Amino acid sequence: MKNVFFVLLALALLLVQSSLSVILPLHPFVPSVLLPMVLYLGVTPDVSLGRGAALAFAVGLVGDEVTGAPLGLGTFIFVAAFLLTRVAGLRLFLRGVPFQIVATTGIAIIAHGAMLALCAIFEPPEAFALVMPPAGVLGAIASWIWGEDEPLVGRAVDVATVLVATGLATGLLSPLVYAITRRVDTFTVRTRRSAGAEA
Repeated sequence: MKNVFFVLLALALLLVQSSLSVILPLHPFVPSVLLPMVLYLGVTPDVSLGRGAALAFAVGLVGDEVTGAPLGLGTFIFVAAFLLTRVAGLRLFLRGVPFQIVATTGIAIIAHGAMLALCAIFEPPEAFALVMPPAGVLGAIASWIWGEDEPLVGRAVDVATVLVATGLATGLLSPLVYAITRRVDTFTVRTRRSAGAEA
């Protein structure tokens, strides 16, 4: 029953995020509301390895289905994030809000970078076409150094900006997601104990 609550929570968080994104223009600060849930599962000692990996898989699958991402991409990243968090033993992760924000921001940047890299590897190259010369001050410096043979950078700066903005938004939202996830976790434990006491 506890696992069903986690999956329902993931779905509810995605629905709230999609509803808010209709009202508020979030781009490029679009948080990954499911990643903190998976990280919470990774640092909680009560969650077994098998159960946590299965929940990370289910949460990733729900995220892929709702967001329209390539099926299995978020699932793979979430299971990998859960396993790496569990292996790293980030017990300090739950000790304070500033540490939660910083750690989640870093992990979110890495996770979304991995997603983009996997998309670049397995999708047609048009998604990341390197056809533009560098722009702005960097473009002027590159034109001065290389002349007509300046290197093409495409949207590298835009991609890096989106990664940092998404990671920062995820990190800033993570304490709230951790609190909600912890509340669902303790609610299901209390419900199970009270049901066992009545029996």
